[in-house]
Amino acid sequence: MYFPPAFPCSHFRSLLLLSLSTPLLFSGCLPSGQPYQHQPPPLPAPKPAMSQEEQAAYTQQVLEPALATISGRIAAYEQRLRDWQNVGSRQETLKLTPDEISQIVSCRNRVADLQDAYKGLQTKLVDGRQSPMTREQLFGTLQDFKEKDIAYLEGDCPQLFNTLGSSSGKEKIAAQPVPESVPAVPQQEKTPPQVAQTESMPIQQEAVADNSSLRSQGMELLKSGHEQEGRSVFANLLTSARRDGDRRLEAEALQMLADIEFGHQEYASARRKYTELRRLDSSLADRSGRYIAALESVGTRRDELDTYAALLLGCLTFSPDKAGFTVVQQASEFIRLFPDSPLKTDAEDWSRKIERQAEQWFSDLIAQVGKLPPEQALKRLEQVPLDILPLDKQDVIRQKKEALPPSGAAPQTVPADGTPVQETKPAQTQQQAEPLPDPAAALQETWDKGMAAMQAEQYDEAIELFAKLNGTEFGTKAAAKTEETERLAGESVRKKAAGLFQQALNAPAPAGKKELLLSSKGLLEGILRKYPHAGIEAKVKKNLSSVDRELAAVSGGTSALKP
Repeated sequence: MYFPPAFPCSHFRSLLLLSLSTPLLFSGCLPSGQPYQHQPPPLPAPKPAMSQEEQAAYTQQVLEPALATISGRIAAYEQRLRDWQNVGSRQETLKLTPDEISQIVSCRNRVADLQDAYKGLQTKLVDGRQSPMTREQLFGTLQDFKEKDIAYLEGDCPQLFNTLGSSSGKEKIAAQPVPESVPAVPQQEKTPPQVAQTESMPIQQEAVADNSSLRSQGMELLKSGHEQEGRSVFANLLTSARRDGDRRLEAEALQMLADIEFGHQEYASARRKYTELRRLDSSLADRSGRYIAALESVGTRRDELDTYAALLLGCLTFSPDKAGFTVVQQASEFIRLFPDSPLKTDAEDWSRKIERQAEQWFSDLIAQVGKLPPEQALKRLEQVPLDILPLDKQDVIRQKKEALPPSGAAPQTVPADGTPVQETKPAQTQQQAEPLPDPAAALQETWDKGMAAMQAEQYDEAIELFAKLNGTEFGTKAAAKTEETERLAGESVRKKAAGLFQQALNAPAPAGKKELLLSSKGLLEGILRKYPHAGIEAKVKKNLSSVDRELAAVSGGTSALKP
């Protein structure tokens, strides 16, 4: 990364350190009426149970400034994430090479990891108000995060972004790191003005959407396959609701985030959110209670929870034209496999809701086809994949297609006496046939879709698309891309497992520690099953050994690893 001569990197390090420490240094650390001391005496740790006055003072002087700082970093990384997604979506315009696409994916993953880390710290601080960190502990934690910020800023990603921005003919991104510094104490939890000057492409700033449109945007992102972006929207919505004191919206956003985490098998984090949701909104207490009870038994009902998680994620991301009735069939299968599940009622509710939407979509489709000219109607019907429909609906589609005249056929004329007359067509017209699809073009289209899915971090979809190219002229490079995609997918899941493992080491209660460890183990075992060509089997098995040792230690009442 390049810095102007007037602003050396060492100065930026100082600014970033100062901005991170400001909320703590100016939050009542110096005793009133006493002169400044070079080394202030260490502050005692907060008492296990604070009085209301002590809690209020701690919140105002320590917690709120730190949370404001963290919110600023989350907002900054949210902007960076959108910037990288913007670059990735323009790969055809930029004529990116496969290596550049891989670098973009890697940088975007780094940004997402940093943002998730800050969000995790934010959640930890909010959930831990009854046993808060001391100023020294919090300062040390922010110091660690500051080093990660600097490592990203001094790495290759900003320079790569600069290069791509210049090559697209856009205004070159400013290299100075001043806007990257942490805002000391933001007055409001919103994206600070500096964010517009970070490593983003020059864009027009739009008016801030209201909460209703934000919710709609989040749902659209979920249903269009952009789960990470949709999740970020609901996280911002939750922050906004808490800031404005909107309990209804807070409960809605919190439930959506909890459901998303459940769907992604992040069981420990989902359970904490359902617990908070049950306290927040009594109308959701029954549902939250069922989910909490189910998640607390993850050690004995893992298969059931994993199956329901897949169903829940399918319901949240359901789009009729892509999924049809498959989610309804998925719900029926869950009910068949686990008839005694406490989540059976929820599966039935989801099934009824999704089935109504799917039936309405199918009715609208048939009505639409009936209004189209024959050629367009046939084309529309052929766009519907039959495998997303039950057998009776597949028969309806086939009957509709058979009832339509062949493509290019002229309407039959009927004279007054009602006797059909066979029209005589020119020989040249009769001999014409529809052009056969170009196999090379079809293969190229499949390859492009696979690369796009890989770029969008839809790794399982990308693997499926590349598999269709086996045995073709694209087979060799598709196999290589399959291995690369499996590696990226495996590393992504492995990072989640590592996060759960780290949470387990810090968990105070043995039951919570064991639950986190089992969740981490499940993710790691899933890597070995789903991504056998990822090339990280040795690392995953090593991680599994660490998890197993810690599980054994928890069962024995000790910890196998140093905290």
